[in-house]
Amino acid sequence: MFGIMSRMSCFGVLLRTSVVLYLFLKGSQAQCAPCMNLKASTTATEINIQVHSNCNLSTGSTSVFTNSTMATLSGLAPGSTHLVRVLCNDIQQVNCCNNFTTKPETITILTVTKITTSSVSLSWTKPEGSSFYRVKWTDGSINDSQNTTGTSVNITGLTAGVQYDFAVTAVAEDNKSEGRNKTVLKYTKPAIVRKLTVSEIRTSSVSLSWTEPEGNRSFYIVQWTDGSDIGSKNTTRTSTTITGLTAGVKYTFRVTAVAGDNTTVGEGSETPTFTKPAIIRNPTVSEITTSSMSLSWTEPEGNSSFYRVEWTDGSKTMNTTTHETAFNINELTAGVWYTFRVTAVAGDNMTEGVAYVTNQATKPAVIATPTVIQTTTSLFLSWTKPTGEAAGYRVEFHNGGTGKDQLTSTTSAIIESLTQGTQYTLKVIAIAQDKITEGDPRTVYVYTKPGVVGNLSVIGTTTSSVYLSWTQPKGNSSFYRVEGTGVSMNTTETSTTITGLTAGVQYSFTVTAVAGDKTTVGEGNTTTTFTSKSSFKFGV
Repeated sequence: MFGIMSRMSCFGVLLRTSVVLYLFLKGSQAQCAPCMNLKASTTATEINIQVHSNCNLSTGSTSVFTNSTMATLSGLAPGSTHLVRVLCNDIQQVNCCNNFTTKPETITILTVTKITTSSVSLSWTKPEGSSFYRVKWTDGSINDSQNTTGTSVNITGLTAGVQYDFAVTAVAEDNKSEGRNKTVLKYTKPAIVRKLTVSEIRTSSVSLSWTEPEGNRSFYIVQWTDGSDIGSKNTTRTSTTITGLTAGVKYTFRVTAVAGDNTTVGEGSETPTFTKPAIIRNPTVSEITTSSMSLSWTEPEGNSSFYRVEWTDGSKTMNTTTHETAFNINELTAGVWYTFRVTAVAGDNMTEGVAYVTNQATKPAVIATPTVIQTTTSLFLSWTKPTGEAAGYRVEFHNGGTGKDQLTSTTSAIIESLTQGTQYTLKVIAIAQDKITEGDPRTVYVYTKPGVVGNLSVIGTTTSSVYLSWTQPKGNSSFYRVEGTGVSMNTTETSTTITGLTAGVQYSFTVTAVAGDKTTVGEGNTTTTFTSKSSFKFGV
């Protein structure tokens, strides 16, 4: 019973104390002074105030009594301002009021929606209790910021290819209380590389060079494609050589700067170019005449669009194009040394491969029939220069056996040590400027002069006849011509009787060997004798 009465007594004391405190607060509200030297902190839903013991804190419908040195008002709305009364019934008799604002909630989702070389766009979800947002960014040396009431912002004036640290913080309605910031690291896009240039083109490789972009970058991605296959490589230099390409093919090359995160890429700079076509294969020069020749070849490895054919004699140059792998060149000059170039051209009609170069002379023209002066053991030939050019001539000769030849740079030749009265086949061939290519021969058939008959003797005479005999000359002859006053006869023998003469008259007889052409004659041998004045008997 005593215990029950004791507890009732304590309850009465507490009740009276609460009533008194309430009435005190009620009565002194108008006179509430600002709190001085109170330390307080806030979260999104709490206000924490360091106070003396036995203090009562209240705001609106929320009240808390504490007998410790820290009082917490909880369950508050984020980002809201609250008038908090602090009443401490102790020696100091604290009775003061202050406005405290809870922090906004932390931004939970911060997204980079767009990146350019000079700007970054951010967006985020709206947290509870935010009045506006403070956006800050830095590249590590330069700091900047701006405020916005929206949930997105486009930050401009940035440097290309640079890493920025972006922080977005919600601010409460008191313009001071901030939630915990949300950060994101992001690189701006590197700028486009400048002056992308093809510095060297070969059949299987292309060299590129460029000027580094404005701003920063970590390295470059170099890509290339022929329309179907794609290749790629990375480099930190501002030049590179791409190998393993196909000759005569169009490639598009793209160079893109990459930021330090190895992910953010700028806009690529492109340039198209053809690799050089390869050199033609299996070239052949054929059908060489005095005014034309034919060129043919196998198409080069890789691709090509057409071929450029060029020819020159050293002073005049001509050229043409063809889509075929053969070409006939006309209107050339006989005997002239020409240089020919055949070059494959790529599909841009400009990029040329390595030219195949060959030299070939046209055939010299045939000389006119030469003039031949004969002796018994030599032939002297002379002729006029043929149309076109000739560097020299080859004179070939034979008498049915093994042929011989000799060269001359003039338009004449002497062939010596021949056999008398013998037919020779002579061929005069013009040689072109390359000193190899020969024209068609001009052929003549000529006899050397027969030799002089030997031992021409008058064996006997009568009043009306003379009997002659001789020995055959050296070399060859076809027959003999015996001539005298009123006498002309031919014989194949080495003796003859001339009749029908007048007695006692002096006669001269000449015997000449005649070659097989029945025209070429040797030098005659002459003898003189008298016919008899009276009857004469041979052998007497």
